[in-house]
Amino acid sequence: MVMLIIAALTTIATPSFSGLLARERVQSMNRELAATLHFAREYAIRTGARSLVCPTRDDRHCTPDMRWDHGWLVATDFNHDGQPDGLPVRLGKADPDLHILSSRGRRKIIFHSNGSAIGSNLTLLFCQAGQAAETHVLVMSNTGYLHTRRASTAQQKRCAQG
Repeated sequence: MVMLIIAALTTIATPSFSGLLARERVQSMNRELAATLHFAREYAIRTGARSLVCPTRDDRHCTPDMRWDHGWLVATDFNHDGQPDGLPVRLGKADPDLHILSSRGRRKIIFHSNGSAIGSNLTLLFCQAGQAAETHVLVMSNTGYLHTRRASTAQQKRCAQG
C-alpha cells in the first residue's frame, strides 16, 4: 500500500517538478547572458573602446546567425568590422539543452564608450526543447537597459522550432 501511495505521488509531482527545472534552467541562462551584457557595457565605458557581444561557435569569431545557444563572446572591436580584435575578454557557454535565439535584425551588440548600443533593440528568446511554455525573453534597448518577461505564444513557437 505504501509503495502504491509513493508511486501515485511521484506520478503527480513529476510533471510539475520537470516544469520547475525547465523554468530554472531558462531563467539561469537568461541571467547569465544579462550579466554578460552588463559586463560588456561597463567594459566599453571603462576602457573607452567599442565592446562587441556576439554569438560564437569557436570562441574566437562572431557567427552570422541568430543562434546564441553555442556560446557568446565579449571582445573589443577597434577596427569596426564586427569581429573581435584579439582574444575575447569574456566567454559564455550556453546550456546544450536550451535554445537561445536573437531577433532577426540583431545578431550582435556593439557598445560605445558612452554605454549606448547601436542598432535596434535586441530581443533574445530562451527556451528548452519540449518546454515551450517556459520560454523567457530578454530585451535590451539602445541605452543598455535590460528587462525580462514571459514570451508571447508566437515567441514560444519560434523558440521551440529552434
